[in-house]
Amino acid sequence: MDQRRIERFWRRVQVGAPDDCWPITGYIGKGGYGSAQMDGRRTTAHRAAYVLTNGPVDDTLEIDHLCKNRRCCNPRHLEAVTSRVNMLRSGAPSARYAVARACVHGHPFTPDNTYIRPNGHRTCRQCNREYVRLYKAQHAEDVRKKDSAHKRALRARRNGDQP
Repeated sequence: MDQRRIERFWRRVQVGAPDDCWPITGYIGKGGYGSAQMDGRRTTAHRAAYVLTNGPVDDTLEIDHLCKNRRCCNPRHLEAVTSRVNMLRSGAPSARYAVARACVHGHPFTPDNTYIRPNGHRTCRQCNREYVRLYKAQHAEDVRKKDSAHKRALRARRNGDQP
């Protein structure tokens, strides 16, 4: 990036005290992040600020706002981290769920009490057992009807009858 573009970028940032947030003054996208042009392509303003002060960043890393201000471009408030670290630092429901030590009913997520689904979600085995028990109790008549119909069909096949 040439010196002229670097100076133009920093003119669009309200640079303040070293520990204050430095908001971008230009265009703010739908996500609340500032935008900048860098090496012929559009990127976020905070990523551009980080790269200009710290050097290139691997494309697999994200730039996390330690101050949680999406418009901030103060390099002291920015850190290159993995997507997982960035997500876990957020207040998003997925972050709270990922660090939870127990299910919503208070059962601990221990290896014996946790089922990990193919999509990565954790399920409490104790809650699942209670759910199945309640379901069977509430739908006992339906379950009995299905079981008896199934047994009649099996008997009929065994005897060579048509169900």
